[in-house]
Amino acid sequence: MSIDLKIQNSCDHMVHWEVGSLQSDLRTIYFQRPLASSASLTLRINNAVIESALYAVQVRNDILAIEQPFSLLMARKIKDYQPLIEAQYVTIMKYCRKCRGVGGVDDIIYENKSDARTCKDEELLLQMLEKAVVTRLGSNPFHSWFGTGLQDLVGKKLIDPEMAQNRMNEQVSMAVEKLRTLQGQMQSSGRELTPRELFGELISLESAPSPVDPSIYTIRVRFTSQSGKLLQYDQLVNLQSAKIRMASSW
Repeated sequence: MSIDLKIQNSCDHMVHWEVGSLQSDLRTIYFQRPLASSASLTLRINNAVIESALYAVQVRNDILAIEQPFSLLMARKIKDYQPLIEAQYVTIMKYCRKCRGVGGVDDIIYENKSDARTCKDEELLLQMLEKAVVTRLGSNPFHSWFGTGLQDLVGKKLIDPEMAQNRMNEQVSMAVEKLRTLQGQMQSSGRELTPRELFGELISLESAPSPVDPSIYTIRVRFTSQSGKLLQYDQLVNLQSAKIRMASSW
């Protein structure tokens, strides 16, 4: 059985130690984003954590917005000269700086503050297919054959939509074959792979433009693992710029 670091994770929307702005009354502190959960809030001044009983959470009423940034009202004035005021808190998804409102991050997540989140079985298979699809062909100097030319389509003028779809399907089909070849080489070298992480049958591969924006295409791959579980991988290709990718089971 293989295990790999999980590279695409759900974002926790945590804002880490944002510097607050102390107002002229020396009690009110402004922050930049909405507060999603008061329980997630930790305040520290000059690196010392402040008890929640010593301040009250308020919504800033000077900004016209449905979801307004928050402020804190201290029980007493802060009389330190140029104090360093910082807060850690969970914000609303669309204001999150890490995921930029998407909801997912392409980064390693650590659980229990020490162990990196990993994936295995069908989740690993989806991630391996994702790597094969989104890696730019030739970008890995040790495995120059690995990847696709999908990224080369970004920025190209859409002259023939049907030709673009055929090119996308061809590139993803090649990625599937490369993944199968890679897994076969791993097995030949003595690596033990379970049926749950091995690519099984390719059921369908299709692409279609967005009805809203014809420059955005969704490529959908439906397949099985060798254990028989049905899986689906969706890849968004924006011919104008990079777009998030999605992997899921069905």
